[in-house]
Amino acid sequence: MENSHSLTSLDLGSNGSSPNRLSPEGLHSLQGALISITLKHLDLSHNNLGTAGAKTLSIALSARSQVETINLASNNLGSPGFDFVAKFLLSKHANIRKLNLSSNNLHCGAMKNLAEALEGLECLSSLSLADNPSLCLKDPSPTEIGEVQDC
Repeated sequence: MENSHSLTSLDLGSNGSSPNRLSPEGLHSLQGALISITLKHLDLSHNNLGTAGAKTLSIALSARSQVETINLASNNLGSPGFDFVAKFLLSKHANIRKLNLSSNNLHCGAMKNLAEALEGLECLSSLSLADNPSLCLKDPSPTEIGEVQDC
C-alpha cells in the first residue's frame, strides 16, 4: 500500500453483519502507509481498535494526513481512545469534513476534550456521535457540540 501514492479512499470497515479485526500488525502497516499516501477517505468502522488502535491511528494521521472523512464507528475507543482522536484533531494536519465516532462508549471527560478539538475544525460539516449512551450534552445536535455539562 505504501507505493499507492494515488489511493484516495480506503474502506476496511465491515458491513455491520460481522466485525473486522484489524490486527496490531495490520494497524502498524496502515500507520506507515497513511504517512506516504494522499488518502482522503478512511473507513475503519467495526474493527475494535480500542485505545491502542486509536493511539496508533492518531500518530499516523498527525504526521502528514490529508484525510477529510473518517469513520471510526463501533471501535470500542472509550474515553482514552477519544483523547487520542482529539489530539489528532488538534494537529496542524487535521482538515476533517466528516467524522463518525458513533457507538464507541464515549464518556463525559473525553467529551470535553473532543469538544475543544472540534472547535478548531472549520471545515467540519458532518459529525456523528450516535449511540454513545454516556454523552453529557445538553442538546445532542451537532450545533450544540460545544455545550458540555459538568458530570
